Amino acid sequence: MTLVKSTTRLFTLAAGLAAATTAAAAYLTTRYWHQVLPNRLYRKAQLALAAKGPITGGWIDQTPRAGYVANHLVASYHGGLTVLQAGRPVTYEFDIAETGAITYLARLTA
Repeated sequence: MTLVKSTTRLFTLAAGLAAATTAAAAYLTTRYWHQVLPNRLYRKAQLALAAKGPITGGWIDQTPRAGYVANHLVASYHGGLTVLQAGRPVTYEFDIAETGAITYLARLTA
């Protein structure tokens, strides 16, 4: 095998590995920001609202939005939880930052 063919094969292999690494990094980054982190933050919101009563349902948007915590721009997720209080379901809406801080909490039902 000539030196040119060996060098060409080596560059082709390196380009393929670089493309595969880039694709894997993009997949893992997207999975983290759109699945792993929102689910982790949803569990934190559940724990924060568990003191108000038993949680009967809830949701969290899997797409991050811009939010501020202590004047710092952070990813924020919007969600809601239904809590049983005095035998009646009460719905809360919340925004939770990537740091785990609840930046907005509102009671929607009386």
